[in-house]
Amino acid sequence: MLDYLTSKMVWIIAAVVLTASVMGVFNWQRNAAEEVALDQRAESIAELVNTFSSTSGNIKVSVSFNESVDPNFYFEPTVNGELYALNFSRNGLTLIQGDTAVRKDFVSGVHLLDPYFLEDEVILNDVTLQKHHLSIEDTFFIESKIISEAYHVFIYPETKEDISEYTDRLGSIIQNNLNWELNRKLNLTTINKTTEVTLRQETIFQKNVFFVSGEYMLPHPIPSLYLCRPDRFEYTREELLNETDNRISIPKMESVVLERRLISLEGDLIVAYFLYTDIITIL
Repeated sequence: MLDYLTSKMVWIIAAVVLTASVMGVFNWQRNAAEEVALDQRAESIAELVNTFSSTSGNIKVSVSFNESVDPNFYFEPTVNGELYALNFSRNGLTLIQGDTAVRKDFVSGVHLLDPYFLEDEVILNDVTLQKHHLSIEDTFFIESKIISEAYHVFIYPETKEDISEYTDRLGSIIQNNLNWELNRKLNLTTINKTTEVTLRQETIFQKNVFFVSGEYMLPHPIPSLYLCRPDRFEYTREELLNETDNRISIPKMESVVLERRLISLEGDLIVAYFLYTDIITIL
């Protein structure tokens, strides 16, 4: 009787182990299949980006997970019935679903910004201007654009119309109030000019570019600025360098002062452009 019970227990244990093994293999196969599907989706998006990297031409397309916006390229927002997250870096992309992450590299680097106003590669290559990560939830653009006789690829979300209009308007104001050309019929004192501008958006200024702070990256080039208040006529290069901030953030509804001034820089007369305010956050 004891042998019979022992035999039954062995068979029961064996059945449990076999069932667990089968279920383990099944779950492994299912997880592997799900990861393969996620990998295929990541590969499809990466291949689209890589196509732009190997194309010589000014091209812009919309890509979306929302079919109703009628994009040029549409990708299902789910894989295996579950949502996933798409994150771009300058060198590749990552799809994340639960505890699974799939990474794909690009054949060449991209820029995570909207290049609408950019024409100069010097500004484009300013590392402090670049975002290094971009999370996409719905619609984004891939664009190939020639800048300084070389094609570059850009990935960015759609910029709201009011942001674009504000950036364009502020860029024109800065350009019109700072630019100066020599007119020998005028007295040199006409060089000096000061203009106060109230900002409608929180705005970040660098030496030769500005952009609206926040989720959008729409840089606009401007004349080379000294980000400080001029307090005298004569300067050395070291003094101007020490007094000038590299990057400042101005809160919305605050005012900035644009000042065009004739100064002596180590004995040479130059027309210098300054931007400053009493309320400045240095980044």
